[in-house]
Amino acid sequence: YNFLLAPDVDSDSVLVSRPKGAEKSVRLHRWQDNPADLVTDILLRDLQASGLFQKTVDQLSDVRYRYALEGTLRDFHGVIKNGHASAVVKLEVVFTDFAAPLSAEKDLMKKTYKVELPSKDASAESILAAFDEGVREISACLRADIHTVLETRDDTAGADKRRP
Repeated sequence: YNFLLAPDVDSDSVLVSRPKGAEKSVRLHRWQDNPADLVTDILLRDLQASGLFQKTVDQLSDVRYRYALEGTLRDFHGVIKNGHASAVVKLEVVFTDFAAPLSAEKDLMKKTYKVELPSKDASAESILAAFDEGVREISACLRADIHTVLETRDDTAGADKRRP
């Protein structure tokens, strides 16, 4: 599924907050795409490459699927504090099993991931690189958590390791 933007996440530019006392956030860079779409594309790419599933598809696919990953991009901004810059990424995710038995919980995992990674400097390019690294870090943690959830379910159900 496509990740959504939280209402307070700007969809067309990178916002950078200054230390307390500054009047407001500053726009450093205009996005070409919606940040939630960028996050969705990165997570889809990483899940496809992970081999966790027989097939990994996007929300527009007409292929039947058992599991869905969706969520909300809650925070996506830069911070400049005491002369140092960093990028903050916060993502809420829900991992759902549509084929779960009627008595079982369909949402296998609900979790919030948050990283704040330092930027080389306060330039837009450096902060963007830190955003990229932050999304990659969240993606790695997310894949590990999905693997753990599925392994736990497979162990209790005796299921095939290659998931539909």
